[in-house]
Amino acid sequence: MGGILACYGHHVGTRRKEFVKAARRLRHRGPDWSGCHASPKAILANELLIVDKVKDADQPAFSDDRNIAVVANAELYNHEALCKQLDLDSQVDVSNGRILIALYQRYQAEMVNFLDGVFAFALYDQREDFFLVARDPVGVVSLYQGWCPFSTDAAYFASEMKALEPFCHDIAPVHPGSIYCSKGSPFRRFYKPTWWQPCSSSLAPRPKLDEIRAALTEAVVKRLPAEAPYGLLLSGGLDCALITSIAVGESRRTEPGAQVHSFAIGLEGDPQLVAAQQVADFVGTTHHSFVVTEKEGLDAVLDTIYHLESFDVATVRASVMMFLLARKVKSLGIKVVLNGDGSDAIFAGHEYLRNAPDADSLQNEIVQNLREIHHFDSLRAHKTTMAWGLQCRTPFLDTNMLDLACSISPADKLVTEDRIEKHVLRQAFDVYKEDYQREYLPKAFLWQEQERCMSDVDERWINALASMAVKAVPRVAFENKKTLWPTSTPDTVEACWYRGIFEHFYPDEYADVVKQRTPKFEMCAA
Repeated sequence: MGGILACYGHHVGTRRKEFVKAARRLRHRGPDWSGCHASPKAILANELLIVDKVKDADQPAFSDDRNIAVVANAELYNHEALCKQLDLDSQVDVSNGRILIALYQRYQAEMVNFLDGVFAFALYDQREDFFLVARDPVGVVSLYQGWCPFSTDAAYFASEMKALEPFCHDIAPVHPGSIYCSKGSPFRRFYKPTWWQPCSSSLAPRPKLDEIRAALTEAVVKRLPAEAPYGLLLSGGLDCALITSIAVGESRRTEPGAQVHSFAIGLEGDPQLVAAQQVADFVGTTHHSFVVTEKEGLDAVLDTIYHLESFDVATVRASVMMFLLARKVKSLGIKVVLNGDGSDAIFAGHEYLRNAPDADSLQNEIVQNLREIHHFDSLRAHKTTMAWGLQCRTPFLDTNMLDLACSISPADKLVTEDRIEKHVLRQAFDVYKEDYQREYLPKAFLWQEQERCMSDVDERWINALASMAVKAVPRVAFENKKTLWPTSTPDTVEACWYRGIFEHFYPDEYADVVKQRTPKFEMCAA
């Protein structure tokens, strides 16, 4: 993993020094090594994060004749299967870069159809003068494209927009599940699940509980690192708790007595810290609970927005604590964490989805949430952790898990008088697991309905942000917000504060890239 910066176009090879300097803006993502390769028509730069010890992990990676080069921010979960498929000499010492090159040599652009994982990579074949860029199916890993007004034939790509700022006036996120090729049609979508279109006709009539259990377990297992110490993020909610339960159970099934660490963060008195501790005690993790003050949180807002590259209010509010937690986790020597993001999207757990009027409307919104998750939940989880060189893995967004969950009839995901949110998911894990010699979670926790109102602690945090915003934003700026920000005009003082911080770091034009969350269904009072 790490950060990449790449460009393809005439005479770009003469700008190597500029690219090395710009790539330094990504060093927080990859503190372990830096690399840059320049040819007459392409530059590939990388800041590398090494998780498991692999021979020849340095990037850019090259083919044996050094004709093909690749930089990749990638975690391939079918690494072993690909080694066998490609007849590579070792399953342990083969880097992701070497696998990508071998796949390209055999399948060219169709290589992306053989990848199971999360990735953003750029590959250049100098002999064929062919440049290829791809992003994983739902955009777990961030990737942007940029355009330079002074070299209109050049295509720029980077893990974060900050690395494009020295070159590009206009930028846009690369669509998840898409591939860019320098020959033929520039972009095409390679990820085309049957459920991707709203109201898919392939929906199963009833949920398959054993298949849900098996799919999520497989998604967790494939994300457990081979060697590096890993941790589990416990927010106190159902989704993180299930991931933690499975990860601990599977780790100890293969290595009895394995020590597994879990982490939580919050303000003093946060009930979620209590819930996280209860889960940790039940499954037997070594738990680390961090309490921060409102002041410490407020002090981190500026840095959070810099790394987040967003000013969406809900995303910023949720990101500050995760940003601080990631720093704590990394300081303890952890390089990989697992979390529960994605469950609310695929099992309709978002609070506003309670108000979906019917099954078809709910399914359409689930699909839309997954189309946009790279702007919100995935962006938050990925960038707040990579800000400290920490890799966050999200089992609920595994493609097999997505296919299964999104094939369930949306009627079984609707909240009714007799059925709470994520009923199907809860039902799937309401069993005793023989291999773990315990239930997945205590029944009282598993079937506890999600709070519909903010806790006093949540309200305290939001009030602290609002109070700070009033101090930070001059009244005249708020009164003239439509003049200052004619597009995506912020509607509150807090939103103005975040927008101002964003534009302190990034050009005004980059604000057009930021998407703001707009729930479709009206929220109802509890």
